[in-house]
Amino acid sequence: MKTAKIQKLIKGYLLPAFKPCDCAGRMMFYKPLRSVLRAIYFEDSGFNPAVLYAWVFVQPLYIPSEHVNLTFGHRLMNRIGGRQIESWSIGAEFDEHQIQSLTSAIRNDAVPYLQKLVAPQDIADHLKESTGLSDNVFVREAVACSLAKIGEYGNAKKELEALIRSVSPEDPWHNIKPRAEELLACINERTECAGDLLVKWEHDTVEYLDLPIR
Repeated sequence: MKTAKIQKLIKGYLLPAFKPCDCAGRMMFYKPLRSVLRAIYFEDSGFNPAVLYAWVFVQPLYIPSEHVNLTFGHRLMNRIGGRQIESWSIGAEFDEHQIQSLTSAIRNDAVPYLQKLVAPQDIADHLKESTGLSDNVFVREAVACSLAKIGEYGNAKKELEALIRSVSPEDPWHNIKPRAEELLACINERTECAGDLLVKWEHDTVEYLDLPIR
């Protein structure tokens, strides 16, 4: 499904129902955009142009990234007709029943999920529980960076040190280690340095994702 049609879906049917939200590419995201991106991402199928998947996710913008990261989220479920599947069928014309089902999934699943993870404090406190990925290295990195973001540098150091010890050069996610080491070095040098680094990372991520200026 082309991005133009996804934007038509978002702007014509979803934005009026969910405020305050905006649209960027294949995303509908909540405003104001402050440090944590909270969004629904619409993904098409490589096999059927009418099939659409909807992901609810959060992305801490102060963690460097050049693309949308769906790790801290999940696919929404289409429960139309008593079924439970991970996709919607959006043909040449928008089907009223499919739109209603998608709207219900966003309201009943996505919105409560996003309401738990609004700010860095929420990421630090609730991300492990919300995702069910307590041992995931990316979740642990997000928690560590969030603790630094809110000024809990002692706890951030502990999380970063444990994270660094757990990552080996052979791991597919080995790029996490130098980031963690850089942030830890800043905390050890002076806390203002850590704050400046997180601000820079956030600025760069917003630029890479081409998000609207807040």
